[in-house]
Amino acid sequence: SRMHPIRHERPELLDQVACDFPDLRLIACHAGWPWATEFAAVARRHPTVYLEFGAIAPKYVARPGTGWDAMFGMMSNLLQDQILYGSDWPMMSPERAIAEWRQSGLSEASLSALLSANARRLFGLGPEV
Repeated sequence: SRMHPIRHERPELLDQVACDFPDLRLIACHAGWPWATEFAAVARRHPTVYLEFGAIAPKYVARPGTGWDAMFGMMSNLLQDQILYGSDWPMMSPERAIAEWRQSGLSEASLSALLSANARRLFGLGPEV
Protein backbone atom coordinates (compact mmCIF):
# COMPACT_ATOMS: atom_id res chain seq x y z
CA SER A 1 0.00 0.00 0.00
CA ARG A 2 1.17 3.50 -0.72
CA MET A 3 -0.52 4.66 2.47
CA HIS A 4 2.41 3.77 4.72
CA PRO A 5 6.20 3.73 4.46
CA ILE A 6 7.75 0.62 2.94
CA ARG A 7 9.89 0.13 6.06
CA HIS A 8 6.77 -1.30 7.74
CA GLU A 9 6.80 -4.20 5.26
CA ARG A 10 10.27 -5.52 6.12
CA PRO A 11 10.62 -9.27 6.78
CA GLU A 12 12.23 -8.70 10.19
CA LEU A 13 8.93 -7.34 11.46
CA LEU A 14 7.01 -10.47 10.48
CA ASP A 15 9.80 -12.59 11.95
CA GLN A 16 9.42 -10.77 15.28
CA VAL A 17 5.64 -11.27 15.32
CA ALA A 18 6.14 -14.99 14.55
CA CYS A 19 8.66 -15.21 17.43
CA ASP A 20 6.35 -13.39 19.86
CA PHE A 21 3.26 -15.39 18.85
CA PRO A 22 4.51 -18.84 17.77
CA ASP A 23 1.01 -20.33 17.35
CA LEU A 24 -0.35 -17.44 15.27
CA ARG A 25 -0.73 -18.29 11.59
CA LEU A 26 0.53 -15.44 9.43
CA ILE A 27 0.27 -14.76 5.71
CA ALA A 28 2.84 -12.65 3.86
CA CYS A 29 0.93 -11.18 0.93
CA HIS A 30 2.62 -11.06 -2.47
CA ALA A 31 5.15 -13.48 -0.96
CA GLY A 32 6.98 -10.57 0.64
CA TRP A 33 8.15 -8.84 -2.50
CA PRO A 34 10.62 -7.09 -2.82
CA TRP A 35 12.28 -9.17 -0.10
CA ALA A 36 11.45 -12.60 -1.54
CA THR A 37 14.61 -14.33 -0.32
CA GLU A 38 14.32 -12.87 3.18
CA PHE A 39 10.64 -13.78 3.46
CA ALA A 40 11.51 -17.33 2.35
CA ALA A 41 13.99 -17.43 5.25
CA VAL A 42 11.31 -16.21 7.67
CA ALA A 43 8.92 -18.91 6.45
CA ARG A 44 11.64 -21.55 6.84
CA ARG A 45 12.13 -20.47 10.47
CA HIS A 46 8.42 -20.44 11.27
CA PRO A 47 6.06 -23.16 10.01
CA THR A 48 3.12 -20.84 10.82
CA VAL A 49 4.21 -18.27 8.20
CA TYR A 50 2.64 -18.69 4.76
CA LEU A 51 3.68 -16.99 1.52
CA GLU A 52 0.74 -15.87 -0.64
CA PHE A 53 1.37 -15.39 -4.35
CA GLY A 54 -1.18 -12.82 -5.44
CA ALA A 55 -0.74 -10.02 -8.01
CA ILE A 56 2.37 -11.80 -9.26
CA ALA A 57 2.57 -13.14 -12.80
CA PRO A 58 3.65 -16.76 -12.19
CA LYS A 59 5.67 -16.80 -15.41
CA TYR A 60 8.09 -14.35 -13.77
CA VAL A 61 8.43 -16.26 -10.49
CA ALA A 62 10.15 -19.13 -12.27
CA ARG A 63 12.39 -16.90 -14.43
CA PRO A 64 16.06 -16.53 -13.36
CA GLY A 65 17.14 -13.03 -12.43
CA THR A 66 13.74 -11.76 -11.30
CA GLY A 67 14.47 -11.90 -7.57
CA TRP A 68 12.19 -14.89 -7.08
CA ASP A 69 14.82 -17.53 -7.96
CA ALA A 70 15.58 -18.77 -4.44
CA MET A 71 11.95 -18.85 -3.35
CA PHE A 72 10.80 -20.64 -6.50
CA GLY A 73 13.50 -23.26 -5.95
CA MET A 74 12.10 -23.95 -2.47
CA MET A 75 8.45 -24.10 -3.52
CA SER A 76 8.74 -27.76 -4.52
CA ASN A 77 10.41 -28.88 -1.32
CA LEU A 78 11.25 -26.75 1.74
CA LEU A 79 8.32 -24.33 1.39
CA GLN A 80 5.78 -26.62 -0.28
CA ASP A 81 3.49 -26.65 2.78
CA GLN A 82 3.61 -22.85 3.21
CA ILE A 83 2.67 -21.48 -0.22
CA LEU A 84 -0.75 -20.09 -1.11
CA TYR A 85 -2.37 -18.94 -4.33
CA GLY A 86 -4.06 -15.56 -4.23
CA SER A 87 -5.71 -14.06 -7.28
CA ASP A 88 -5.72 -10.33 -6.51
CA TRP A 89 -8.42 -10.27 -9.15
CA PRO A 90 -9.04 -8.14 -11.23
CA MET A 91 -5.28 -7.49 -11.59
CA MET A 92 -4.90 -10.94 -13.15
CA SER A 93 -7.65 -13.40 -13.94
CA PRO A 94 -7.57 -16.65 -12.00
CA GLU A 95 -7.65 -18.55 -15.31
CA ARG A 96 -4.48 -16.84 -16.53
CA ALA A 97 -2.66 -17.20 -13.20
CA ILE A 98 -3.51 -20.89 -12.83
CA ALA A 99 -2.49 -21.58 -16.43
CA GLU A 100 0.86 -19.85 -15.81
CA TRP A 101 1.40 -21.77 -12.56
CA ARG A 102 0.74 -25.02 -14.44
CA GLN A 103 3.43 -24.03 -16.98
CA SER A 104 5.94 -22.91 -14.32
CA GLY A 105 7.64 -26.24 -13.79
CA LEU A 106 6.30 -26.85 -10.29
CA SER A 107 5.56 -30.48 -9.49
CA GLU A 108 1.94 -31.68 -9.35
CA ALA A 109 2.26 -32.03 -5.56
CA SER A 110 3.46 -28.43 -5.25
CA LEU A 111 0.71 -27.17 -7.55
CA SER A 112 -1.90 -28.97 -5.46
CA ALA A 113 -0.42 -27.48 -2.29
CA LEU A 114 -0.29 -23.97 -3.79
CA LEU A 115 -3.72 -23.96 -5.42
CA SER A 116 -5.79 -25.79 -2.81
CA ALA A 117 -4.38 -28.09 -0.13
CA ASN A 118 -2.48 -25.51 1.93
CA ALA A 119 -5.38 -23.05 2.05
CA ARG A 120 -7.80 -25.83 2.95
CA ARG A 121 -5.52 -26.88 5.83
CA LEU A 122 -4.80 -23.29 6.96
CA PHE A 123 -8.48 -22.33 7.09
CA GLY A 124 -9.71 -25.68 8.43
CA LEU A 125 -11.76 -26.56 5.36
CA GLY A 126 -10.87 -30.23 5.34
CA PRO A 127 -9.64 -32.29 2.41
CA GLU A 128 -10.91 -31.74 -1.10
CA VAL A 129 -13.63 -34.18 -2.17
